[in-house]
Amino acid sequence: MEIVDCVIIFATNIVIKHSMNKQNVNEMNDVTLQDYYTNLSKEEKGKLLNYIAYHLEIGYSTLRAKFSGRLHFSKVETIVIHQIINEETWKK
Repeated sequence: MEIVDCVIIFATNIVIKHSMNKQNVNEMNDVTLQDYYTNLSKEEKGKLLNYIAYHLEIGYSTLRAKFSGRLHFSKVETIVIHQIINEETWKK
């Protein structure tokens, strides 16, 4: 594991512990991510997948499998992707 990966994991853990309560974490799940993804246009889906794949270093095909429900997002992935979606950083 590279130092960058360790820093990302550490920073994500800080965000989880300090800025989110348990209720919000429990409300965010794979189903809501899948629903959001399903309602996007083909162009938007590609843009979202490319953004997440690049910034979170998750494989494109792995992301497609997770958004389709064949695989599941980890809690950290769910929180970070919800943040990306809510802040609409992937649309910029």
